[in-house]
Amino acid sequence: MSDSRSSAVVAFWTAVVHVLFLGNYLLAFAGDLSAFVCADRDKVGRPPFEAIHTGFPNGGYDGQWYYIIARNPWVPQSADRLDLPAYRHVRILYPALSWLPTGGNPVALLWVMPLINLGAIIALAWYGTRLAVHYGGSPWWGFALPVVLNAGMPALRDLTDPLATAALVAMLAAYLVELPLWHLALWATAAALGREQNALIVVFALGDALFRRRWRSATALALGLAVWVSWVAHVRTCYGEWPTSPANVSTPLSGIWYGLVHLTGRYGRPAAVNVVGMLSVVLQIGLCGLLVFRRPQPLTAAIALAGIALAVLGGPAVYESGWSYARVFVWMPLAVWLWCLQSGRRWPAVVLLVAVMWPLLASVQPWLK
Repeated sequence: MSDSRSSAVVAFWTAVVHVLFLGNYLLAFAGDLSAFVCADRDKVGRPPFEAIHTGFPNGGYDGQWYYIIARNPWVPQSADRLDLPAYRHVRILYPALSWLPTGGNPVALLWVMPLINLGAIIALAWYGTRLAVHYGGSPWWGFALPVVLNAGMPALRDLTDPLATAALVAMLAAYLVELPLWHLALWATAAALGREQNALIVVFALGDALFRRRWRSATALALGLAVWVSWVAHVRTCYGEWPTSPANVSTPLSGIWYGLVHLTGRYGRPAAVNVVGMLSVVLQIGLCGLLVFRRPQPLTAAIALAGIALAVLGGPAVYESGWSYARVFVWMPLAVWLWCLQSGRRWPAVVLLVAVMWPLLASVQPWLK
């Protein structure tokens, strides 16, 4: 089977599985697409949520902020509309792509935003397959990648994570497989604009390219970073503040400790879910530590170490529920997945497939309520 055909087959079955997750979630809300926005139920029916019919308690969730930005991503947002305007707006990729085919139409966005995330999950599998074949592995490693990285759960709430993660993996594939340079420049730009922390991985790739004297690759990566820096500067000028969220970072291990002693989480979920979730975070830290000890490729080691640092420095706000920590710490499982491909090991990635519980539970949960 050719590489292109293998990628297409894996992408197809990835789409089937994640459509089932999305469909099951949607059916629990009687097919109301506005449930994906996860808007504050106290604001439903009033601008900018005049097209929303399903609201959520506890103030809703983050997808609502990106829906608001997607209504018009080219103007600054006020603090009475967004919780952290500059911090949300710097992640421009997802709302901007959602705006392009809709012009910000409030009803059209309800269709386009989940479809973009589904497309991102398919792209994640596609580029994962390219990487797997490049290292001599089975194409089905690409099918496992969205599961290991938990791309399915945030797609249920119109979050930026699936697109940002897909762009990051596509950038790594373009660099490691040595795809045409325009791929590398495009995906480096998209990765950073999708989620600001991805810029650090682009920097790591740039450093690796400079060390290996791949000057053209370094130029493409630097171009992506330059676009991102320009956007950050623009957001800083518009809002008069840096687009950061200090609550996400705290003293080392304080967030992990908070998660361990608050296992019911912010929303009173069953403690058993967070027991497994927190154990998975600790497991990922351990696997990344083992990975580094085994002297993997430098770029993979850098991603692993950055992932450990992010988890250790994550504040209590990040560990309030699985909806946060299960999607924020994507670097660690990504590094482990890459290490498995590059070293020929399988068991670490197989262990991380336990992450399938997150989209499964998230798609079933509305039925239980």
